[in-house]
Amino acid sequence: MARLTIIAGQQRGTSFVLDERPQVAGRDLSTDILLSDPKASRRHVRFTWADGTHLVTDLDSKNGTTLNGKPLRSHTLANGDLIQIGTLVLRFEDGSEAPLPVAPSAWLRVLIGHNPGATYHLGQRTCTAGRDPGNAVQLVDDDVS
Repeated sequence: MARLTIIAGQQRGTSFVLDERPQVAGRDLSTDILLSDPKASRRHVRFTWADGTHLVTDLDSKNGTTLNGKPLRSHTLANGDLIQIGTLVLRFEDGSEAPLPVAPSAWLRVLIGHNPGATYHLGQRTCTAGRDPGNAVQLVDDDVS
């Protein structure tokens, strides 16, 4: 089974299964693959399945997409291809080989409140949360100290 694994960026270690239905990746909560990077468009790229292969297509995103370091419009994916969207790097795995390991990582996603959809990488052993911009998780709420 094909999958995308985020290997760099806020959501590092997160994987998404790609099946035969079209899937859109972006910041919009309605997308199939939710991306946290602010440079990702709401609907950034589409993954489709045709003739036994996966295809990635940029959806006229504002900041563009690269595939293996080159600008992408639309291209058939090969095992190990790297897709960059903002600061996120996603590795495509076609399922023909055992998946490559990714170091464990934790992240926090805001579901309701002032900034729904925002995600925070919890990369340290301990993290602070609060209104101060120096916190790992900055909360925009007058009821939080």
